Amino acid sequence: MSPSSVDQEPKVACCGNAHLHGMQSVTKVSIAYVTTQAHFALTSAQVFSCTDLITDSEHFYTSILDLLSDLDEKDEVDQLLMWWNRQIFLLYVDLEQVPAKNSALAQIKQKHKEMEERAANTSFGTRD
Repeated sequence: MSPSSVDQEPKVACCGNAHLHGMQSVTKVSIAYVTTQAHFALTSAQVFSCTDLITDSEHFYTSILDLLSDLDEKDEVDQLLMWWNRQIFLLYVDLEQVPAKNSALAQIKQKHKEMEERAANTSFGTRD
């Protein structure tokens, strides 16, 4: 954001870096990286380095990543990722949403379900 845009509505002038690099969603790694960058920016350190003893950026990064990967935190992390995806990627669609009733994906899922049911019936010795 530039100083001249403070009093104005934000407008998109070009593709963001995420789009330019093929990023389609926020990940645990991207959150850990951005958090580490923000942590560094808030310190008095002059140079960003993995060996910096003031900020200990490498340890900070791995701690954040460990927290985000903790299975006990899965629900909260999933909610966090969803929130960030909706903020950063305005057209983000949760891939786990139920597909439209007549979509190709819905038809494929239905066929798969039917095949699983037939296989289950066959494995239990019951026949149609």
